[in-house]
Amino acid sequence: MVGSILWNCWASLIGFSIYFFMTFQSIKTPTTILFNSFLIALVVFLIAFLVRFVIAFVFFSPQSEELTLAEGGLAVNNGQVKEQQIGQMHNIIEEDAEEVAKVVQSMMLEDIK
Repeated sequence: MVGSILWNCWASLIGFSIYFFMTFQSIKTPTTILFNSFLIALVVFLIAFLVRFVIAFVFFSPQSEELTLAEGGLAVNNGQVKEQQIGQMHNIIEEDAEEVAKVVQSMMLEDIK
């Protein structure tokens, strides 16, 4: 859906305020005015869900979903590439360690002679 639940809260607050101030000067009792205002706020809150759904449906395009899936595939491929790079770095480090070990061994042998 488009937006967040915060939009629903704002819409219900606006609906509550408009109804409350329109009926504030009427002959109705204050409890009736408040009850009806909260009822209007609840109805506007639920209608905002419907409006957000319709807006999301209108702006929905299958191409954007395909792009998102393609980007997800690229992310998986990037993850595989990173794993390969990490594996190559481990191999290089192991080779370097072996070379260092050989150099140290040869130096120790020279000291013994």
